[in-house]
Amino acid sequence: MTVLDAVSEESRDIGEFTLHFGRGRVLVYHGSYDKVAVHGGKRTEQGIPTENPPLEMETQLCWLEVPSRVEAALREKYRSFEVPELEDGLAGTAHLGYAGGLHAAEHATIGVAPLELMVDKRDLGGLATLTIDSHLDQETDTDADARSQFGTAGSGGDGAPRNIAAAEATVREIASGLERPPASGCFIYDGIEGGLGFARAIYENYEAVAERARELIADCDCGNVDGCPACVMDDQCGNDNQPLHRDAAVDVLDQLLGDADEGALESHLPDEEYGGDRRPPLFYA
Repeated sequence: MTVLDAVSEESRDIGEFTLHFGRGRVLVYHGSYDKVAVHGGKRTEQGIPTENPPLEMETQLCWLEVPSRVEAALREKYRSFEVPELEDGLAGTAHLGYAGGLHAAEHATIGVAPLELMVDKRDLGGLATLTIDSHLDQETDTDADARSQFGTAGSGGDGAPRNIAAAEATVREIASGLERPPASGCFIYDGIEGGLGFARAIYENYEAVAERARELIADCDCGNVDGCPACVMDDQCGNDNQPLHRDAAVDVLDQLLGDADEGALESHLPDEEYGGDRRPPLFYA
């Protein structure tokens, strides 16, 4: 899935982080399915294309922007992290460990939301991304032109990318045309047309939910870098729970909540002004 045309209606700072609430367009893709034997549960065929258009909804969402200083330090700290199973040359990108931390933090935040709020996690969805700005409403003619290119090659008549490859291409094109380096972070959205106030409740209580998420991840004794179903894995994940990085998620949440040791990131900051490797336009549901 992906998010497009998000518009911030209000925002607030949490330390160096910025939290937004607003509305946006969510596209959910069910591009393939597996055939499973009724008896025994063995997969008999995998990856069968559905050729279905995306499910599209206008809904409420909130999103967290991570400060560039935190991103730069965690990118360097977890630079060696790899996921060999990933395709398209992304297995060893310098941002993968940090992206796995965002992804894990997003999963955990959604997972614990019912413990703090009157919500059902099945009514929520999320997206961790290295290029938040490319998911926002674009006001320039350049960005509008870039998006229209995919209205013919990879989109339906309504301009929605018809498959995940077209959605990725749209985000990549928008990201390449941005005037400033995009922020990274994660979205949480109501999985219901129009929204029912779940993302709003999370926006208003984000610190409490994030604290619960941090405890869930840090206290899990699975010992796995990529976690387990009890902490950061989600059976509804659109990316087969890849990449996930528990330690990076705890670092992100510690920085958000102000619980990190003073100077914890300083030794990992690159010499350049929070630049370094250009962000690939990765996003993980």
